[in-house]
Amino acid sequence: MNTVTIELTNKHSFKLLQDLEEMHLIKMLQPKTKAKKMAKFWGVLSDKTTNDLHQQVNQMRNEWERDI
Repeated sequence: MNTVTIELTNKHSFKLLQDLEEMHLIKMLQPKTKAKKMAKFWGVLSDKTTNDLHQQVNQMRNEWERDI
């Protein structure tokens, strides 16, 4: 079978596709999402920003551990 990608330009077009699927003329597939690997994020944040975030996370963790 052939697979095609389409762009819906009318709000009624999705319903038409659903009707075609119910008649077993087409099968709608969910888009495949690729998981991003951590390597793609390497270098996105500066060292200073990373250190600041680590400090904030540690501070929040310490706040939760104290008795209220």
